[in-house]
Amino acid sequence: MKAVLLHGTDGSSESNWIPWLKQQLEKHDFEVYAPSLPNSAFPNGEEWSDFIIQNAPFKLDADTVIIGHSAGAALIPMLLQKLPTETKIKRAILVSGFYTNLDWEKLKDLQNVPVNYDEIKQKCNDFVLVHSDNDPYVPMEEPQELAKKLNGKLTVIKGQGHFNLGSSPKYKEFPKLLSIILKDDALQNLYLASSFRGVGVADMIMSDIEKLLGKPASEIRLSYITTAGNLHPADKREWIDDGRKILQKRGWQVFDYDIADKTESEVTAELADKDVIFVQGGHASICWNRYKNVILQRLLSAS
Repeated sequence: MKAVLLHGTDGSSESNWIPWLKQQLEKHDFEVYAPSLPNSAFPNGEEWSDFIIQNAPFKLDADTVIIGHSAGAALIPMLLQKLPTETKIKRAILVSGFYTNLDWEKLKDLQNVPVNYDEIKQKCNDFVLVHSDNDPYVPMEEPQELAKKLNGKLTVIKGQGHFNLGSSPKYKEFPKLLSIILKDDALQNLYLASSFRGVGVADMIMSDIEKLLGKPASEIRLSYITTAGNLHPADKREWIDDGRKILQKRGWQVFDYDIADKTESEVTAELADKDVIFVQGGHASICWNRYKNVILQRLLSAS
């Protein structure tokens, strides 16, 4: 997979969460192009689009995801408009996007590439818009109308401002966005087994996973979710040790992980570099009901 990351006004490839997202996507075997666009204080749609097309180190095609923030998001329809007619990318993700100049002098030259939205929709399989309900720069009407024009899906995250360091120092990272990018790109396989300890069961499952991942056992990193054990007395958790030994015997790298009291963002970020998630059993119904949201969120975004 390939990804293009586009910063906003007055930004660069080092702005906000761009460097972190580039690093995270590269861990997931993405080839990433995150340019510092010219004259970013006064973005020019035609200049920026031409710069990207001329300097991208790979072809923009059906394996490409383009992610833009603010003016970088507003640029995406114009960039697609300038691509060859036969070009079609996989997905476009517009964070804090807009389609007007917001009555801001700095943006007077941004929207200078005529856009035919009917044509644009033929150049991308999937448009996703991410916005906050309290963005101080971009009113909600902008992404709402843009979503209609692009036939895209609008995801609203409450209270996050412009998703930049001006909103919060936490926006050196953006785990939720990483989750959105990876959600539909992952090879997802869910094994449900009443017992992992049956004769031959573990070898069969682990062999299948190794083939799917295309990795030798020694390179597979597994997060071993032990949270179900929290609901049992300390001297009644032998199955956790037994399961770990089976996984380690195969040669996999096993990392214990307890998701109790973790937020969705913490789980997404902390499991991002794992190939496999193993949810160990126990008092399954109680554990599942209590922690299913964060488990499912990470399963959807796991590689």
